[in-house]
Amino acid sequence: MAFLHRFSLLFTVAILPAVSLGAEIIELTPAGFADEVREIAVAPDQNHAVFLTSGGSGEGLWWAPVDGSADPVLLSGTSTNLSEFAVAPGSDRVAFTAFASGLVEVWVTPVNTPAPVKVSTPSASGRAEDLRFSDDGARVLYREGPNGGARRLWSAPADGVGPVVPISGADDNCGRFELVGDGLAVLFHSDQP
Repeated sequence: MAFLHRFSLLFTVAILPAVSLGAEIIELTPAGFADEVREIAVAPDQNHAVFLTSGGSGEGLWWAPVDGSADPVLLSGTSTNLSEFAVAPGSDRVAFTAFASGLVEVWVTPVNTPAPVKVSTPSASGRAEDLRFSDDGARVLYREGPNGGARRLWSAPADGVGPVVPISGADDNCGRFELVGDGLAVLFHSDQP
């Protein structure tokens, strides 16, 4: 039995009736792309799309202008197990998680000159998730902990320079969290042991 390789592409088109009737549908995925688009988001600047792909050519995180005026840029390089991403409020960087050497770590890259920098501190548990930037874009918040175990809330400098700071206690099981007001405080709930 032969299996067909399925792929999906990413497109943009105007939705206003006066504009979209007969409007051109613009493909944002790279030319010749034959992989799957798994996750998409519009950057805060409303001018760029970020998308996560997987397939025969590996996994990748891409950045493209929504009007199709430039080719998409591969932000992450090709990797395995890219699972989530977050765009900084200034639309100048993207944080993402990548699985390597048994750990899921947090990386941040500028969008204009992609050069990913690991910002999480590796730990034995090695599962980082739920990425968020502070409102000023200077820090990335994330939860980290073992599969099926307690998650601790962390704050890392988005440029990778400086300490990664724990926000919740070592025995806390941090659940959902939200940035408060100007993004310099965080509200979170935690199951206590």
